[in-house]
Amino acid sequence: MRIKILLKSSTNFIPYNYNYYVSSAVYKLLQFGTPKFSEFLHNTGYQVGNKTYKLFSFALLLQKYQTTEKGINLISPYLTLIISSPIIKDFFKGILLGSFASKEIELDIDRKQYIFSIEQIEEVPNPDFRENMKFSLLSPLIVSTMKEHNGELSQYFLRANDNPGMFTDIINKNLANKYELYHPEKYNGKGINFSFDDEYIKRKKGKVSKKISLKIRGNTINVIGVNSPFYIEGDPELIKVGYECGFGEKNSMGFGLAKNVK
Repeated sequence: MRIKILLKSSTNFIPYNYNYYVSSAVYKLLQFGTPKFSEFLHNTGYQVGNKTYKLFSFALLLQKYQTTEKGINLISPYLTLIISSPIIKDFFKGILLGSFASKEIELDIDRKQYIFSIEQIEEVPNPDFRENMKFSLLSPLIVSTMKEHNGELSQYFLRANDNPGMFTDIINKNLANKYELYHPEKYNGKGINFSFDDEYIKRKKGKVSKKISLKIRGNTINVIGVNSPFYIEGDPELIKVGYECGFGEKNSMGFGLAKNVK
């Protein structure tokens, strides 16, 4: 399931590093309607082996804006928060009850408060999931693996020009794990093949990967995200998992949310 929340900002400026704070605002909405579930999701989450998943993603879309050295100047006060998850009963019950109760979203960033009033909420219909689909990203895709560097293993974030087979392997495992968390059986399907839109990357002269700094409780975490349309071929059930939960990693921090391109 996916919903759109139309927001109106009380200020004409927001900082760049808002992902963590929007994620916190989502948990606050959950706290209003489903407090026990909110606590479970925030503190524990869904676990497969040594992996933990929150099974939701979001993207904050701005209408008219200008970027500056200090942050984003909002020309239009309206923004759209898109939230997606396969967990309808507990997750969206909490989001909707929280939205109607609070009627606003607050972001507390660097000791400053940014308030967005909730103007409208609507459900986004699911696309028709098929074996061959194209998606565009509403928020950057993050995929990583462990790689040897100077004799030590460290986290490596894949770039758009990395081997497509690496993306396919890692995303397949990620989607299969997510599938098993809300299905009663182990995933035994045929999986998917993943590839970026090469023509789009050529038009952008390869500049589709960028470093993103996440500020979390005063600490800065740097990740590499890719922002390019992509193709997926394979099991529609697994494609649906990616659409609802988010593709790749750090979905609950606002990454990997995609929409179908017809």
